Amino acid sequence: MAFKVGSTTIANSSGVINVDQLGITDATSITSVASSDQVLVYDGSASGVRRATISNSALVGPTGPSGPTGPTGPTGARGPAGQNGAAGPTGPTGPTGTRGPTGPTGPTGPTGARGPTGPTGPSGTPSTSLAAVGSYAFCQYTGFVTNGNWGFYKNAGQTSGGSSLTYAAVGGRNGYQNTWGGGVCQSSGSPGGTWRAMGVSGQGRRQNIIVRAANLWCRTS
Repeated sequence: MAFKVGSTTIANSSGVINVDQLGITDATSITSVASSDQVLVYDGSASGVRRATISNSALVGPTGPSGPTGPTGPTGARGPAGQNGAAGPTGPTGPTGTRGPTGPTGPTGPTGARGPTGPTGPSGTPSTSLAAVGSYAFCQYTGFVTNGNWGFYKNAGQTSGGSSLTYAAVGGRNGYQNTWGGGVCQSSGSPGGTWRAMGVSGQGRRQNIIVRAANLWCRTS
């Protein structure tokens, strides 16, 4: 049965209060509302007035527009260092640098082994000093004398001591009778050192005839 006051329905036959008839202006006002306080709400799915807590009946409206960007906050503290990353690829080769200064001279190395003997050089100019090594003289080889028929000589290339040589000249005494004619004339001087015959030199005697031969000699030592 509905509850009416005059012609105004306060509550229908199900006991649901007509919210249009609720007056709230005379209710006591409070400023502290707890989430467990209760309010009356109209339950659309049940088509009736129901009571619900403040927390459960919180009104949810459409999302408002974004507010303006706030000011930048202070810089935060520096965080801990992170782990080392993997090694990157090798970069390209850089340009060649300038040449550095010359370094100091190093120590002298050990003496090397003796090399082979080189080829014989050209012959030098003969000495012009008398009886000097390398000089030439026109001499006769006198050698050793025996009784009777005798003879002695030196072939080209053979050597002799200077004491077995006498300086000589072309033209002198010839024959057993001391006659003069073409031949070799000896002097009393003898050079020192060792000499090499540049031809055949010597003297011989047969049947009272003396034959002398002189030639060019070179001093070797």
